[in-house]
Amino acid sequence: TFLPGTYWFIIRYDGLNAVEENEAQVTLTFAGGSMYNFKVKAITVEPAVPPAIARVTGDGQVIVNGDVSPVTADHTDFGARLTAGTLTRTFTITNAGVAGAAALDIDAISITGANSDKFTVLSNTCGDPLASGGACVFTVQFEVGNQPGTYNAMVVIANSDAERNPYEFAIRGQLMAPSGSLLGNNRVIENGSNSPDPLNHTMMG
Repeated sequence: TFLPGTYWFIIRYDGLNAVEENEAQVTLTFAGGSMYNFKVKAITVEPAVPPAIARVTGDGQVIVNGDVSPVTADHTDFGARLTAGTLTRTFTITNAGVAGAAALDIDAISITGANSDKFTVLSNTCGDPLASGGACVFTVQFEVGNQPGTYNAMVVIANSDAERNPYEFAIRGQLMAPSGSLLGNNRVIENGSNSPDPLNHTMMG
């Protein structure tokens, strides 16, 4: 016999499978034979998989997605050459998602921007999906002829991180004119040159 008041009881559901839906009828029988019925339902769903998180570093320094200020510390500024030639820098892509996160797919790595023709993706090891904590590397080469100046471009990484796709950042390299150089059209005119060139304005027409 229950005295007047409020009473409560607990129904426990033990879901056995990763994904399932179950219903049950609950019947309360009171003194005198009266009954109170209601239905309960429980749904078990797959736990959400944490997302992949793309992270790029250069020389161990994080390069923030959207960075437009190249610096030498993270290799986005390739530095300067005094003569025509090449400079190479290596960058690392990491799936920085938590343990059990979705794999990170790297679909493409490309160079865009005003001077994209001066930069080339020489190699990359990013062909396979990266599990959480996994990493791959790619190398970019800066190649310049004999025209002094600053050359700018963007690295664009197409990937499966919805919040950081594309992952892009600015890079640059420089060719410095040797001290005491004579320039025409911002191009070096070599001492003793016997080959007039329209590009450095020594070919008058």
